[in-house]
Amino acid sequence: MELHNCSIKPIARSGCFLTSPNSDVAQQARSSCPPLQLPSATENCGLSNERVFNAVAKTHPKKLILFAYWPFYADNWSDDSPQGRALSDQLNRLASLNLKDIVVIGPAPLWRPNLPIMMYNAWTTTGAVPLYDLTHVIRSIDVDRQLRQSVEKAGARYISLIELLCNDTGCLTHVPGSPGLLLSYDGGHLTTSGAKFVVQSLRSRGLL
Repeated sequence: MELHNCSIKPIARSGCFLTSPNSDVAQQARSSCPPLQLPSATENCGLSNERVFNAVAKTHPKKLILFAYWPFYADNWSDDSPQGRALSDQLNRLASLNLKDIVVIGPAPLWRPNLPIMMYNAWTTTGAVPLYDLTHVIRSIDVDRQLRQSVEKAGARYISLIELLCNDTGCLTHVPGSPGLLLSYDGGHLTTSGAKFVVQSLRSRGLL
């Protein structure tokens, strides 16, 4: 299953993701392959997802997290759309393994052209890095809402990164109190500091 940000596993091992230092985390990711079988998916994506499913069936993890930049694959994830039905089918298939906790994490904010350039320009112009920015971010609110409905209808848990990182004034650009620790190193992939902040924030809210 794809993880849009591959820095989650080393962060998990650092202790901010795990409930016990003796626990372990496995990450399965393939570039540009969502964690479900879409009609447009390549053969390699299908084979990779099948290997991941078999690994999940064998290891039976206590918590399974699916994460991708969902708007990259489709702009409609309602439960009656082909993409929404494919996601529901995948979640139902995973649920058949009697997993205790299946979690789908929604898309992170998308920055245009990219967050480091925008914050550098802001700093050279104003002498400060804004904590929130609204003018250069795509929040994918409709996709976030549709994903939540489809995921929860299938009986899994949904976590919205848009709700976590954004408000009426925009989306977080850096770790609060640390302007040098940007949340993304490009248009959407989380930095290590950004991923750590996200995981710690979700844990503090009892979501992970």
